[in-house]
Amino acid sequence: MAPKDQLIFLKYFFFQDKPKDIAADLGLSAALVSNRLARGKEKLRSVLEKERGKA
Repeated sequence: MAPKDQLIFLKYFFFQDKPKDIAADLGLSAALVSNRLARGKEKLRSVLEKERGKA
């Protein structure tokens, strides 16, 4: 995951910032932040499902 996406995840899931606040902090649109969160969650889901299948 790209460093900016990691920062978005950290701000959203750890600090519980809202996407509009994250967007303002990073100079992005709220829609882009929401999109990156959705893509990141899907990627993590895929990786975890693959790992689960190996066990």
